Amino acid sequence: MPSSSRVVTAIALIFATVACASFSATTIAQPFAPKCTGGELAAGTGKNLEITGPCKVSGTVPNGEYNYGNINIYDGGSLTFADAK
Repeated sequence: MPSSSRVVTAIALIFATVACASFSATTIAQPFAPKCTGGELAAGTGKNLEITGPCKVSGTVPNGEYNYGNINIYDGGSLTFADAK
């Protein structure tokens, strides 16, 4: 039977490995998020978007297509869509 200090060391190493893997997955895999602080929303490049002001989607970008990952609205931000004509 292994000694208790070896078991504790093994558990600590497993915990540290899992903690490092989950930390790097959340920090490295997340692309830098562009921000919209107000005005017309650009077409986007597939990255996540942070909205912190009054932003508007009017559909005037090429083909009317917007390309974003996750869209996060906070700090009083808003996202308004223009009605189709």
